[in-house]
Amino acid sequence: MDKISIIIPVYHVQEYIGRCLESILLQTYSNFEVLCVEDGPGDKSGEICERYARQDNRIRVFHPERGGVGHARNYALSRMEGEWFAFLDGDDWIEPEYLEILYRNAREKNCEISACAFQRNDTYCLGHETIKEEPEIYSGGRECIHAYICPEHSLYGMVWNKLYRRDVFGDIRFDTKIRVNEDCLYTQQVMERCSRACVTDMQLYHWFYRKDSACHSRKTEPDFTPAEVFLTLYEKNRKWEDAEADRRLKRNYVLYVVKILMYGGCKRGNREAEEAVKRSREWFPEIRETLNRKEKCKVLAVLKFWGLL
Repeated sequence: MDKISIIIPVYHVQEYIGRCLESILLQTYSNFEVLCVEDGPGDKSGEICERYARQDNRIRVFHPERGGVGHARNYALSRMEGEWFAFLDGDDWIEPEYLEILYRNAREKNCEISACAFQRNDTYCLGHETIKEEPEIYSGGRECIHAYICPEHSLYGMVWNKLYRRDVFGDIRFDTKIRVNEDCLYTQQVMERCSRACVTDMQLYHWFYRKDSACHSRKTEPDFTPAEVFLTLYEKNRKWEDAEADRRLKRNYVLYVVKILMYGGCKRGNREAEEAVKRSREWFPEIRETLNRKEKCKVLAVLKFWGLL
């Protein structure tokens, strides 16, 4: 039975990290290690992790200098011992069968990545639905990339609903210059290399939705790096000639530009903002039908403010 390394970046999650670790200790698959990497002091999260480590030697805690979530994950990737690895955020939790099912699917289907569906929760709960018993299989870079970009599949761009084979992906690292949507660039590298992946529709991962998380915090000045991630992915994936994936990436880019401008303030004279809005105006007709009414209204409001309607 292979060892699985579970990597948890820890930062300001003292209210949630205990719940996260308890869900790991309840796993029906027992051959695992947990690497908790505290991304700088700030609350009692690190102390809580240390307390759990004293009670269970499968848990290891590290306290490097603060460098962001990508740095914390990279730190653990360089120190993990498992043949497989998985990421878990410190405010999320997993179903008791999470590791067992993902590992079994990976072995039975001869896959390098095994993924699951997830639930978005704002309160703690357990339990999941299953529609299909058999996991979906994706073969080769083009299929895997399409499956993580397009929303009808459960691979998604997040790193945390997946189990990865170390000898295939263990050398891939996060871009530490990016603090939001860093998952997407990492997943892109992984999917380009993946020859076979499977995904079950069992909702075994619980994503705890917090409005105070990094991706929902208001900024005083616009930072277009999260949107530029999708622009980078669009350029990288044009070689696949996948119109649906291209349209999805354009949609994500436009919605992030709108979000950034509305959160950071729509200020004229910012060249980066002007270029982003012009590109959004160019792509808007193509993605318009993929937007709901609220999203359309926001895009139109920003375009009108910038004099592009």
